[in-house]
Amino acid sequence: MSRTHRFPLFIYLLIGLALFGLTHQLFTNTNRFIANTLVIIGFGALVYTVIYFLFIRKRMTDDLKKYRRAAKLSKKRYGTNSKLKSNYSQTKKKKTVTNYKRRREQSVPHLRVIEGKKNKKNDRASL
Repeated sequence: MSRTHRFPLFIYLLIGLALFGLTHQLFTNTNRFIANTLVIIGFGALVYTVIYFLFIRKRMTDDLKKYRRAAKLSKKRYGTNSKLKSNYSQTKKKKTVTNYKRRREQSVPHLRVIEGKKNKKNDRASL
């Protein structure tokens, strides 16, 4: 056999022995199997956390850091006071309505109406 055929055979043999060992331990010593499984999961989580904080977290761009910092400062400065926001929105609506009425009442001196043929409609079929 060539070397390429031995490698998958070795992998299959290793996986088969691992499955045999797991099932044997599961049926003979269940408490220890569960404890070992929890230890392995905890160790994996610990390794992932260390790798995340040492390598992945440092990849964060400066723009994202600046944005998060600005968002935190903005939240700290302005807060989220719903009473203040509701009062502000109500007063703003009232002001815009009165400003709009004032604008309509005032006549603008630099604009003038040009008289033309307003009532005559174009015959669109002839175009």
